[in-house]
Amino acid sequence: MKKVIFCIIFLISTLSLVLINSLDSLDKKSLKNNIKYLEDNKISNIKTDENSTIIYKINKNNFVKIYPNTEIGINNGEIHLKYGILFFHDKIENKYDIATTFLLKNVWGKANYFRIKIPNSITTFNAVTKVNYLDQNLTITPTLNKLFTNENYTYYGFFIPYSPLWTDKKVEVYVELLNNKNTICKIKNSIDIESVVWQKQTIKFNETKSNELTNVDRKKYEKEKSDRYIIWNKNSENPLFKSNFSYPLQNYERVSSDFGLIREWTFSNGKVNSKDTHLGVDFPGIINGNIYAPADGIVKSAEANTEYLGNIIIIDHGHSLFTDYNHLNEMVVTVGQFVKKGEIIAKMGMTGAATGVHLHWSSRIYGVPVDPRTFLDIEDLFKDTDDLSKE
Repeated sequence: MKKVIFCIIFLISTLSLVLINSLDSLDKKSLKNNIKYLEDNKISNIKTDENSTIIYKINKNNFVKIYPNTEIGINNGEIHLKYGILFFHDKIENKYDIATTFLLKNVWGKANYFRIKIPNSITTFNAVTKVNYLDQNLTITPTLNKLFTNENYTYYGFFIPYSPLWTDKKVEVYVELLNNKNTICKIKNSIDIESVVWQKQTIKFNETKSNELTNVDRKKYEKEKSDRYIIWNKNSENPLFKSNFSYPLQNYERVSSDFGLIREWTFSNGKVNSKDTHLGVDFPGIINGNIYAPADGIVKSAEANTEYLGNIIIIDHGHSLFTDYNHLNEMVVTVGQFVKKGEIIAKMGMTGAATGVHLHWSSRIYGVPVDPRTFLDIEDLFKDTDDLSKE
């Protein structure tokens, strides 16, 4: 009788092991090292390495697939995702393949891109997204936008901006996919951000420009700024860009004021007017030199005689990505116009707070300033592979 009971217990134990570990080749020893138990022998923690995948039985009809490089805590039957990917389903065997990739740059003043590959069999879902800037104590909730579809999968994603005005060293990204309030998938990862030492620059204005800036209408400026943020904070679901951006000038020779410079404004009388961080890239040139659209987009603003910025154009490229063009002498596009990459949109000038003829080129994601040159190399966003991560 004792032998029968022992055999039954052994069989149950073996089945539990197979169920927990049905999709990988971990042996009992390595599995034991990845699972922690409470005193009552209930599982309290499961951790997978880069080569292991585990299926954990939640209850009779529900299972969770624990992807590689994932850790979860279990408390009173509730699963807490510490990091990695979880996929919830109602079958022991689950062949869905969800993959995530971080693209672009993890550097102050640049932008990253979070991309997720979802099987086409998952047709209906809502997404909860959070990007937590841990040092800044700030959370943004970007929209999970569709990038492209192939035969088996659809790729979605969103940009993660790193403002030069912030000092965050780490961000945490959380995504939850739900269908009728039931969780399909949870993703949680953190990213280290590389810091930058910003250089300093002094800007000297002549007497005419000094007088113009002394008499700036601050109330008008604040209204114009507020209107720009209304534009920048809108999201266009479809990516209008399909490849790398290009420079807005042909054969430019140099940059006169780089992105992120800490600048001191000095008037003709020697008085220091203000200090700011330069949130764009300045290219010197000739009056009425052609300025080109760096990528496909829709013109959202073409405003003349704004305070400080002069004549400006704002283009929406989709996925909450906008580029701006300031100090223009002439604008040759109108609001609502679709522009193609390489199309002439304006003529160079020195309207507004400008010491000489130049183009101020800048970009915003959810209103957050980032270096527009970040988008000169974004072709990986549209590549049909998962092995694309950039350091």
